[in-house]
Amino acid sequence: MLSQTSSSAEASASYSSNKTASELATSRLYEGNYNEWRPCIDKLLRSHELQHMLTEWQSAGAADLIAQHVQPAFLHRAIPYAARCDARRLLRLLQQHATPFRFFDLPPELRNRVYDLLLPEGTPTEISSRRPVITQASQQLRAETLPIYFAASRFVVDVNHKANVEQYTERVREWAKLTGPTQLKALCSVTLRVRLVKPGGPRGIKVVELARSDFVFKFAEDSGLSVTTPKGLDSGSKWTVEEHTRKIGEICKVVATEGGCAILLALSVDPELWMTGKLLKER
Repeated sequence: MLSQTSSSAEASASYSSNKTASELATSRLYEGNYNEWRPCIDKLLRSHELQHMLTEWQSAGAADLIAQHVQPAFLHRAIPYAARCDARRLLRLLQQHATPFRFFDLPPELRNRVYDLLLPEGTPTEISSRRPVITQASQQLRAETLPIYFAASRFVVDVNHKANVEQYTERVREWAKLTGPTQLKALCSVTLRVRLVKPGGPRGIKVVELARSDFVFKFAEDSGLSVTTPKGLDSGSKWTVEEHTRKIGEICKVVATEGGCAILLALSVDPELWMTGKLLKER
């Protein structure tokens, strides 16, 4: 039995010695390449007539041959010493530890839980062309994460009440164009932040905020378009904003506009409304 084991070990050593260093490196198993590695090992075992591993010496010889084609650091870290003499057990453990994890093999419910952790709800986000990195990793990830991102984020349009009306309107429309109709439909909330600022002092402060009003526009399937005005806003200004929102909501019902499209319509129609100091609250 010892002579047979020794013969098998000599054969495997001879096989390895006939390979170049680069060939040996590419044939070794590491974490993640089990599916590509296994057919090569099966072929190698057949060439040494060890594919059946029926007897103890065959199993030990096959295990020795297999272990030579596993990255040493991975072998010592993942495989107990006792399993390195049993080829069948060794292959089972290698498959368990070296088969690649495929994210899209997870059910959609679990993937959505991961997305919820990466794209937390209510995060204030200035409108821009930038998107979270996860939404750019692949086409499937982009399709699955962008609707969640637009539904969960609290987008902010920050504008100086003395800003140029045309520039403000173009900014909103350009963002809508970059976002696209599919993602706009998932959009649920946009905050229009109207501010009055003045240049800052000598201590590196760029601007000093004198007054600010946040108007939170939301769209829900059951209630349609709505707006939340800042506390302390005078009744006349509050009525003006709510009436503006109500009229836009009526238009959206007629033309079947919903989601972020309705919100952006409220921001874009009659933009001069937001550029008046009457809607500002002193801080």
